[in-house]
Order: sequence, then structure tokens, then C-alpha cells
Amino acid sequence: MVTLGLTWGTGFLHWVGIGTSASVTGRLKPWLLPYAVLGAVAAAFVVFGRRLGPRLRSRLLAGFVVVDLLVFTVLCVVEVGPGLFAAADASSASADASSASAGGGGASTVVDQTATATAPLRPVAALGYPGRFVIYDPDLLDPNELSGLDPPDVNASSGDAMPSVQGYSSTVDDLYASVTGSHQATGDGQDTLAPRAVGDGTLDQLDTSVLLTLSAYLTTSVEGDGPAGGPPGTGRRDIAADQSATWYLGTTSDVSKVEVPDAYARKDAAAGTQIGLTAPDGSTRWFRARAMTPSTLGITVPRPAASVAVVGQAHGAPCALGPPSVVGAGGSVLVADGQLQDALVPPQWEFAGFDGSFAVFANRFAQPPLRIEALSGRSICGAWIRDPSGPPTEPTVATVFSPHGARVVRSVAAISGWSATWQPLHGLATTLTVQRDGLVQAVDVPPGLGVVTWSYTPPLFPAGLVLSLAATALVFLFLLTFLVADRAHKLMSR
Repeated sequence: MVTLGLTWGTGFLHWVGIGTSASVTGRLKPWLLPYAVLGAVAAAFVVFGRRLGPRLRSRLLAGFVVVDLLVFTVLCVVEVGPGLFAAADASSASADASSASAGGGGASTVVDQTATATAPLRPVAALGYPGRFVIYDPDLLDPNELSGLDPPDVNASSGDAMPSVQGYSSTVDDLYASVTGSHQATGDGQDTLAPRAVGDGTLDQLDTSVLLTLSAYLTTSVEGDGPAGGPPGTGRRDIAADQSATWYLGTTSDVSKVEVPDAYARKDAAAGTQIGLTAPDGSTRWFRARAMTPSTLGITVPRPAASVAVVGQAHGAPCALGPPSVVGAGGSVLVADGQLQDALVPPQWEFAGFDGSFAVFANRFAQPPLRIEALSGRSICGAWIRDPSGPPTEPTVATVFSPHGARVVRSVAAISGWSATWQPLHGLATTLTVQRDGLVQAVDVPPGLGVVTWSYTPPLFPAGLVLSLAATALVFLFLLTFLVADRAHKLMSR
């Protein structure tokens, strides 16, 4: 397998069902060499180990296991530092620059056409958002910067890290995984997410305040490189009269021309349909669209304008526009039909700048960690929640008051093992049933003032504890039996 990984590379990974980019595979190939050495040593041990004495063979085998575990821990478990790919990135940039200066059309075109806006790379926690975050980069297009963001699978080990919706991939509930798309039911997947969960309110329930992604998931290149676009119809906008629609680019592009599919281009152009270009500072420059063909609206910009989004505005009558084709200053063409193009739309998602090469989107509809709702047929007038304690995104204690009873919704996944108690101001504590409200937890509290406390006990924990203790006792029994037998053997030998 190591040999296939070194020689076949990306093709081998795709054949066994692992999707990743060729650039990532190429950069990680040197990390397979220690496993090649371990494999060779293991093979040699199998072939020649019987010629060794029992004591030496046992010691060599134990040492091999220790080295194997250390290598695995260092190469697979410990987070890869941001500097790992820096040299490769610098070499790639140098090669692009050399090709451009030599007149190489491909490399120079990419550099000239679209200038990807970048900002100083910071961990997501340093961006200043409350709640949870999510990263969408299933193809691992930028592993160097991903590590610097404190991605989901390592943020639990950092004291000041921001919690993530995607969690840790080896511990995930199957229902949660299927609804969010953050992991497969088996726990697989890194920086993945179902685009539908971005726009259908799933992330809102989970107090998701910020999403980071790359431009390749919002637009596709006409050259065909990069991740695949969304399903057919992605990027289509049905715009009501005197309303507007936005297509985010996920980068800062020097736009010289925009073409938008429109079955009624001439009619909409005559009605005064406009196309706007949104600058990085949030201002929008408007242009009156003209019918370039009977089925295409478009604008030509006198001087290329740095833009992070394209906006279409209908006048007097509704119109239906397809995904814009954005022509860069160097002639490149990006089409706004990427995987997240229909999910990241205002007013829910608002472009908020860049973190490194990642575009940052703020969620205006993110729900708080705790909220109070009315029970069926009752009013929550005068109800409130105060003094939550515990982790900011997962409070475990809160004081609640409601004149007629209320439902308290907590933005934590509703999985087996959670329980809640109600301690009224006067009276005995009672157990509350933890219900499912969409994907998160909810408890119905009685009227009056009291304290709700949530607690978690892993399902079947007592049985697991008993089995673990029994196994430990069995190991010690085997050890004691061996020591007694060994001592008896030595006495008999004397």
C-alpha cells in the first residue's frame, strides 16, 4: 500500500474511496517513507525472526511496536504545523512567476485574471465571533492555512479555541452526521458539510455564527480545474420586482465584464435591470445591463473593478437570472455556480472579509445557546432566562422564569445520555424529559421560577465500566498466575 501511495498517488486514494487533491497528495508523499521502512523491518522480522533467540526476539518485537506507535502518533495524530507546506507554496509561487516572466500563458493568466484577496491568517477564535464556527473545504485545497485556523479536528486540544459544529470526526452521532453532513455515519470526513445545512436553518440551531470557505466552492473555472460545481441549476436567482439577488465570489477579482444568462434578456434590459459589483469595503457600483444576445444580459466595465460579489437588480417586473460569468482583467472566466453558491446568500449570510485566503461569512440568523419559546396555547409574556453557567456554547445550568410554563431550547445536539432536572424556588427537584427540537435539545419547564440543570452520562457507561474492571482484574490474574508458575518452575529446577 505504501508503494502504491508513492507511485500511484491520488489515483490510488480515489480508488480506495478517499477524495483529496493532487497537490495535497504530492506534499504528503514524503510522510509515507517512515512507513515504508517499518514495513520492510516487519517483513524482515517475519522472515528471519525465528532464527533469533526467544528473549532477543521478544525484545525486538516490543521495541518495534513502540517505534510503530510513536511514528503513527507523530505523523497522524499530532497536528501538522502551518509551516509544513510553506516551502512547497513558495516554490509553486516562484514557478508561476518564472513562467509568467517567460511568457507561459497558463501560469501568467491565472496570476493576472483573479487576484485572491488575503488577510493575515488567524485562528478562527481570534476573529471575535461568539458561538460556533464551521469550515467548508472538503477537498483540502489549502492544507497550509487550514492548520493555522485551528480546524475542527484539533480545536478541542487548544485552551482558547472556538468550538466547531463539525466536532471531532471519531466521535459523532449518526443522525447528527446525516443532518449536518459534517461526517459520514462512520465518522469520516474532514472540513465537510452538507450545503443544504448551510441554508435550511440547521446551522442556525447550532449557534453557528461564522463559516469559512474558499472561492473554489462558490465559483468554478471554465478551464475545468478545481472542485466540481453544484448540481444543475445552481446559481439561478428568481428576483422579484424591484428586488435584488447576490452571488458571492469568495475572493477579490478585478472584474472587466459580467455576462448573465437571461431567457428574456432584451425585455429585462429594456425594463432597466441593473448589475452591480460589490467592492471589498461593501459599497456597490451599479451598471445598467444590456442584452448582449437574446438570452444574455451583461455589462462591460470601463476599468476593471475589484469585486467580491455580483448583484442583480430587477426593475418594474420580476426576472430570472442564471449564474453570472465573471471575466477577469486578464481574461479568465469564473462562473458563480459553485457548491455553496445557493447556500451562502444574504440576508442570512453576510460577507465579512478574509482570514488568510479563506472567505469569512457571518450568520445573521444564528440562534443563541439558550432561548425560550412558548408552549402550545400559552404565552411567554414576561418569561426570561438568566445566569447561564458552563461553557459559553453549552451552558449546563440556567435560571428560568415563566408565568405559564415555557420550552427552553438548548443549542446542543439531542443525543442519548442527556438528562435535565428542574429545581423550583420552593419545592423538590423534578426530572425533565429532554426532547428533540429539530436537531437540538428542548425541555418544558413548569410555571414559576427555578433552575434547569443539564447533565450527560454516556449510554451503557455502567456496563462498560464493569467490563473494563473485569478485564483489568483478568490481566492481573494472568500476571499473578505467570509469576507463581515461573517461581514454581525455578524451585523445581533447583
